[in-house]
Amino acid sequence: QSHTYTRTHELFNDFVTELVKADRVIMLPIYAAREENISGVTSLQLVEAIEKKGIETKFFETPEASAKFIKESVGPDEVVVVMGAGPVTEVAKLLTE
Repeated sequence: QSHTYTRTHELFNDFVTELVKADRVIMLPIYAAREENISGVTSLQLVEAIEKKGIETKFFETPEASAKFIKESVGPDEVVVVMGAGPVTEVAKLLTE
Protein backbone atom coordinates (compact mmCIF):
# COMPACT_ATOMS: atom_id res chain seq x y z
CA GLN A 1 0.00 0.00 0.00
CA SER A 2 1.52 3.26 -1.12
CA HIS A 3 1.80 5.97 1.52
CA THR A 4 0.59 9.40 0.39
CA TYR A 5 -0.34 10.62 -3.06
CA THR A 6 2.67 12.93 -3.27
CA ARG A 7 5.15 10.15 -2.57
CA THR A 8 3.40 7.78 -4.98
CA HIS A 9 3.39 10.40 -7.72
CA GLU A 10 7.05 11.33 -7.21
CA LEU A 11 8.27 7.72 -6.91
CA PHE A 12 5.83 6.10 -9.36
CA ASN A 13 8.48 4.71 -11.73
CA ASP A 14 10.60 3.55 -8.80
CA PHE A 15 7.63 1.67 -7.34
CA VAL A 16 7.04 -0.03 -10.69
CA THR A 17 10.73 -0.92 -11.09
CA GLU A 18 10.84 -2.56 -7.67
CA LEU A 19 7.41 -4.20 -7.64
CA VAL A 20 7.96 -6.00 -10.95
CA LYS A 21 10.60 -8.05 -9.15
CA ALA A 22 7.79 -9.92 -7.37
CA ASP A 23 5.99 -12.93 -8.80
CA ARG A 24 2.62 -11.34 -8.01
CA VAL A 25 1.56 -7.97 -6.63
CA ILE A 26 -1.55 -7.12 -4.66
CA MET A 27 -2.42 -3.46 -4.25
CA LEU A 28 -4.76 -1.55 -1.97
CA PRO A 29 -5.84 2.08 -2.40
CA ILE A 30 -3.15 4.66 -1.67
CA TYR A 31 -3.09 5.58 2.02
CA ALA A 32 -3.70 9.31 1.88
CA ALA A 33 -2.73 10.08 5.49
CA ARG A 34 -3.09 13.84 5.62
CA GLU A 35 -3.16 14.55 1.88
CA GLU A 36 -5.70 15.21 -0.82
CA ASN A 37 -5.02 13.73 -4.24
CA ILE A 38 -3.99 16.83 -6.19
CA SER A 39 -1.78 14.86 -8.61
CA GLY A 40 -4.51 12.43 -9.69
CA VAL A 41 -2.31 9.36 -9.12
CA THR A 42 -4.09 6.12 -8.16
CA SER A 43 -3.24 2.58 -7.18
CA LEU A 44 -4.98 1.43 -10.35
CA GLN A 45 -2.39 3.33 -12.39
CA LEU A 46 0.33 1.41 -10.55
CA VAL A 47 -1.52 -1.85 -11.20
CA GLU A 48 -1.72 -1.07 -14.91
CA ALA A 49 1.96 -0.13 -15.15
CA ILE A 50 3.03 -3.30 -13.35
CA GLU A 51 0.76 -5.48 -15.50
CA LYS A 52 2.29 -3.95 -18.64
CA LYS A 53 5.60 -5.42 -17.44
CA GLY A 54 4.03 -8.89 -17.37
CA ILE A 55 3.48 -9.27 -13.64
CA GLU A 56 0.17 -10.60 -12.32
CA THR A 57 -1.29 -7.74 -10.31
CA LYS A 58 -4.54 -7.52 -8.37
CA PHE A 59 -6.28 -4.53 -6.81
CA PHE A 60 -8.57 -4.76 -3.80
CA GLU A 61 -10.49 -1.96 -2.13
CA THR A 62 -10.22 -3.43 1.36
CA PRO A 63 -7.72 -5.32 3.51
CA GLU A 64 -10.36 -8.00 4.08
CA ALA A 65 -10.77 -8.68 0.36
CA SER A 66 -7.02 -8.83 -0.23
CA ALA A 67 -6.46 -11.14 2.75
CA LYS A 68 -9.24 -13.45 1.52
CA PHE A 69 -7.61 -13.62 -1.92
CA ILE A 70 -4.19 -14.32 -0.43
CA LYS A 71 -5.53 -17.10 1.80
CA GLU A 72 -7.26 -18.71 -1.18
CA SER A 73 -4.45 -18.39 -3.71
CA VAL A 74 -1.08 -18.60 -1.98
CA GLY A 75 0.55 -21.98 -1.59
CA PRO A 76 2.26 -23.30 1.54
CA ASP A 77 5.75 -22.77 0.10
CA GLU A 78 5.16 -19.19 -1.05
CA VAL A 79 6.24 -16.05 0.79
CA VAL A 80 3.88 -13.11 1.32
CA VAL A 81 5.23 -9.65 2.10
CA VAL A 82 2.76 -7.10 3.50
CA MET A 83 4.16 -3.61 3.13
CA GLY A 84 2.84 -0.10 3.49
CA ALA A 85 1.20 2.30 5.87
CA GLY A 86 -2.34 2.53 7.08
CA PRO A 87 -5.00 -0.16 6.70
CA VAL A 88 -2.61 -2.59 4.99
CA THR A 89 -1.44 -3.63 8.46
CA GLU A 90 -4.86 -5.24 8.88
CA VAL A 91 -3.96 -7.66 6.06
CA ALA A 92 -1.10 -9.10 8.12
CA LYS A 93 -3.40 -9.53 11.12
CA LEU A 94 -6.06 -11.26 9.04
CA LEU A 95 -3.50 -13.63 7.52
CA THR A 96 -2.50 -14.88 10.95
CA GLU A 97 -6.05 -15.77 11.96
